[in-house]
Amino acid sequence: MSRSVIPSLLYDIVASGEAILQIRRSGASLTGSHVANTQLAAVLYNFVVIGEIVSRLGEGFWMQHPEVPWRRVVDHRNLVAHGYDVVDTDILVRTIDEHLPQLIAGVRRILEGYGPPPES
Repeated sequence: MSRSVIPSLLYDIVASGEAILQIRRSGASLTGSHVANTQLAAVLYNFVVIGEIVSRLGEGFWMQHPEVPWRRVVDHRNLVAHGYDVVDTDILVRTIDEHLPQLIAGVRRILEGYGPPPES
């Protein structure tokens, strides 16, 4: 993967993570069927996006930045994408509250090595 593409992907992880946190902070209920709950569907979608980006970064990148639990992020994406109908919303909320801020912070630290955000 080209080094010039990596910052854009990392910024997309941060943006999707921040979107999830914004939904959580809004007080939206994240329980019930994802089909009937727009906020829950948005959260699940953004987790899938984050996991897809992490997959694209690849294991070589992961090994350069072992402080971030990349494999767990991809595993979470797989659970959400393939087990969307059995997602435990209590675990989902705990993941948002306890782990997502750490992921965003870790990605931001990595981004510091790449300079300013890419132009849109």
